[in-house]
Amino acid sequence: MQLFTIGGYGHDEVSFVTALKDNEIDLFVDIRFRRGMRGSRYSFLNATRLQEILRDAGIEYIHLKSLAPSDVVRSVQKAADVQSNDTKRNRLHLSDNFISAYKDDVLQNASQDEIIRAIAGHKHVCFFCVEKAHTACHRSIVTNWLENAAGPARHI
Repeated sequence: MQLFTIGGYGHDEVSFVTALKDNEIDLFVDIRFRRGMRGSRYSFLNATRLQEILRDAGIEYIHLKSLAPSDVVRSVQKAADVQSNDTKRNRLHLSDNFISAYKDDVLQNASQDEIIRAIAGHKHVCFFCVEKAHTACHRSIVTNWLENAAGPARHI
């Protein structure tokens, strides 16, 4: 099994699906808490439309809400973004405080075995959230956490 990550920002529907197909993704793992995007530019990433697009592309979809950061954890990154005068769309890195809070709040309560079972049987598994840079998103923390069981992730 090969792990991948992809963010929504910076894509349109065609480039998004093309990136998934070019990497032969057969399982798409949505790890957002709220599965919607604001504005018409990214409406293709709203849960219902996204699932239709993936189904048409022959890509299985699952939502692992248990891997989404809570409102409290997200507020830690929002505070860091305000302090650094950054935005979610432009951020390049997560704050150390967010990483610690995410690991303590989410990963400490998650089971690697359960996640691996949920994605087993697929060759190319892609973890998704909205930020463009994987280093600015919790999906990189998740794939690093799964690395011992599934190998390092590629970021598309």
